[in-house]
Amino acid sequence: VTQATHVLRLLNLLQNNCVFRVPVVDSKGKLIGIVTRRDLLRGYLQTSGS
Repeated sequence: VTQATHVLRLLNLLQNNCVFRVPVVDSKGKLIGIVTRRDLLRGYLQTSGS
């Protein structure tokens, strides 16, 4: 995925492919990070608790 990938698309990718983490790449395909299901859950809980 890229930094521009929408969160809902990312959730679908994780769920539909039975994976727990995906690489995040820049426009040149260089790895810039990894997003996990836990990261998404943590972000959701932080925003819903505010």
